[in-house]
Amino acid sequence: MAPFAFVWPATNIAGHYLLPEKRRVPGTTNRFIWVMPQSHNLHIARTALGETLIREEYQKLLLAILSSLHRLQGLGPMGALPQFDPIPDPMDFDAEYRPAEPLQLRVDKGYQSVASFDIYPNPFLKERNHRLYRRGGGVIITGFPGIGKTRMLGVIFHLRAAANLATLYMSDPSSALLYQDYQFATIRECDLSTTTLGQNLPREAWCLVDSNVDFELVHPAIRSAGYFFIQATSPRKRRFAYIKYMVQHPQFCVMAQWTLSELFDGMTLGPSCLTTEGIRNFYLRYGGSARHAFQESSNPQQFEARIQRAARQLDVREIQGLIGLPIEDFTVPEDIGDMLVSVFPIIDEDRSLFCISAPSRAMHEILCPSDCKETSRSFFDTCVRTNTPDRHSLAGELVDQHFHALLLKGGGICPLNRLEKGPPRAGARNIGWKGNTAVSGECLRTVDGLQTGPISTVHFVEELESGMSMQVGFYHSPVYRACPAFDSFFCGKPDHAIVFQASVAARRTLNTQGCFSVGRHRLIHPSFLQGLEWLKAKGISRITYICITAQGMVPTVGIPVEWEHMFDGLYFLPLQM
Repeated sequence: MAPFAFVWPATNIAGHYLLPEKRRVPGTTNRFIWVMPQSHNLHIARTALGETLIREEYQKLLLAILSSLHRLQGLGPMGALPQFDPIPDPMDFDAEYRPAEPLQLRVDKGYQSVASFDIYPNPFLKERNHRLYRRGGGVIITGFPGIGKTRMLGVIFHLRAAANLATLYMSDPSSALLYQDYQFATIRECDLSTTTLGQNLPREAWCLVDSNVDFELVHPAIRSAGYFFIQATSPRKRRFAYIKYMVQHPQFCVMAQWTLSELFDGMTLGPSCLTTEGIRNFYLRYGGSARHAFQESSNPQQFEARIQRAARQLDVREIQGLIGLPIEDFTVPEDIGDMLVSVFPIIDEDRSLFCISAPSRAMHEILCPSDCKETSRSFFDTCVRTNTPDRHSLAGELVDQHFHALLLKGGGICPLNRLEKGPPRAGARNIGWKGNTAVSGECLRTVDGLQTGPISTVHFVEELESGMSMQVGFYHSPVYRACPAFDSFFCGKPDHAIVFQASVAARRTLNTQGCFSVGRHRLIHPSFLQGLEWLKAKGISRITYICITAQGMVPTVGIPVEWEHMFDGLYFLPLQM
């Protein structure tokens, strides 16, 4: 078989030529972003990267994939894992300090932000990553629409080309692009076979597959030849149909939606008609889809009409039926339906864990109105019966939604149960607190004078409003579902806050990364300890922590030793949904 014809020499591709360029954000003095200059752009089919924001997220996910591949190298040809986990200790909350498990997509603790570099850090330039692959394995990058899944493949292609590593790219059913030894070849689909790939492509080559409406599946030749692949796709059941034929199932890697600060940075590269107010309002209502924010924020009425039409077409029972399904079986109507419900990472530290949810509180309200108790209860029962971290996360959102409504109407008389400190453990970095089901005789009102009548609310976006001042006597509620702190808090005194966190999980750790955990699996994306730092900077020196749970659930909570002095009381509040 003749080798592929390399018709596009790339003698100028070396070193930093293909790397993103660092630029100062217009109108600022110390904010920088990474952009792929138009002159460096390879124009790989749908992945033209010129003059668009290169997200920090891309580097974090790539390093998580590389770390997982390093751990998988010692497990044998098919990634066999130990059959039995050690018996869990319910009061051991130090799991986050242990090494990552092989299939976890975790960023190493020593991760350094790309913002701290002057030249974009290319992990493929490190020799230990040159021949890193997993025979017969793959990774599927998925998530909310319009967040850069396709663009991440383009970034990976550029980084590997800059390191002169063989890479195949497919986004079209008729052809593929191959980079190898400073040259490019365009390969027709009719020439793609297990034999031709095996004869012309080194074993350590990566295959990047951009699934779209015209090209949905990973090509059979790539799978049959056993090359490591990365597929980027929205969660569509038909695009995962090939998985059942694979001996080694690919890992799912869930990308986070854009933050508000990312959208503000990205809009500086977009049309001049974009405004910070328009972007902010779009983000708060619809979530962090950059594509939709940049295209629709200037005409939100038309987009809202499309959302409402999609909502009317969605069957709540159909959405409820998605709860409990594996990610490869998740799918929603494509005409804007996935703006209402999609797949999101549960936590930042392990992107193999996901939840099925709405992207914002406003979209959650459309899916499951707070005044529709039957729908909420049915959703909740389904989530709790499916005993997995991702379904616990959604159930926690329902509990949180119910609690918001209850408290604002005058929930100060809700009875509380105490969390009691467990026995000391030598060398432990977290102290366990276990729920006591005995009636304590305390309620929200007795904790900090919380009134029994309706409570006024302050809505805030924490990552934006760092200068926001506390309002004593007000209930503070974040607008965005993934606010990096907590579900809400009440400020009863200038130096005291009652912090609320809703969940239906039995165990959680307020650990040094600030995430909650169940056993080894952290549950909630918000960074709780960053929130404590945020409160402390605003004069809060005492915290009363209240875990909102469902009726009959008794939580166990881990508090980091270095933060224990700030807590003057820990409680849980069981709610009847």
